[in-house]
Amino acid sequence: MTSFFPVVRTAEVPPPTIDFFLGQTFAYSNDLSGSEPSLAVLSSPEDAHDLTTATEAGLARDLRPSSFIDLSPAQVSANLGEPANRYFVVVDERSVKDDTVLLVKTVYFDEDGNDLVTKDGKLPVVQSVRVTGVAAQPTLIALDVGSLGMEELQSMANDSEAGVYGPDRLPDIGESKEGGVAPRKALSAE
Repeated sequence: MTSFFPVVRTAEVPPPTIDFFLGQTFAYSNDLSGSEPSLAVLSSPEDAHDLTTATEAGLARDLRPSSFIDLSPAQVSANLGEPANRYFVVVDERSVKDDTVLLVKTVYFDEDGNDLVTKDGKLPVVQSVRVTGVAAQPTLIALDVGSLGMEELQSMANDSEAGVYGPDRLPDIGESKEGGVAPRKALSAE
C-alpha cells in the first residue's frame, strides 16, 4: 500500500510552481525506483484525514485556497494531527524563488519514550530540512522506510554549498543499458 504525504502551502504559491514541483519530483522518483506519485496537496487540515490519492501535476489551478498561509511548520503539524502525518512538505515563499521545499518530520516521542506532542498543550516538536523540489518525494520515501534519517539528511544539506539537499534539476538518467552487449576488452600481451 502506498503512503501518501501531505503537501501544504504556507504562502500564496502560483499554480505553475506547484505543477512544476509535482512534475519534477514525480518524474525523478519514478526514474529512481519506479515509485508512483505519493504527494497530496492539502487545502485544509480536514483534507489530511482522507489521503487516498496523489495530486497530479497540471491540476494545481483547481486547488482551493490554502488555510495554512503564514503558519510555522509546528503549527501545520498541530493542524494536521497524528500519527498519519509524521512527514509532510511545506511549499513556502522560498519555494517560488528557488524551487526548493521544506521537508518536515513531527517528533512524537523523545529518546526515552516520553510523549512530546501532548505536554502542556504545546506545539509539536518538528525537525525540518530544505530540499530541492526534485528530491522531495524520493527523500520522503527514504525517510518513511527508514533508509535515511532526518539528522543524516540535515547534515548532508548543511554540507552543501546552498544548505539544500538534492539535485537542483531533474537529472538526465537516460536509458538503462542493462542486458546490452558489453564492450570488447583488449587483452594485454604480458
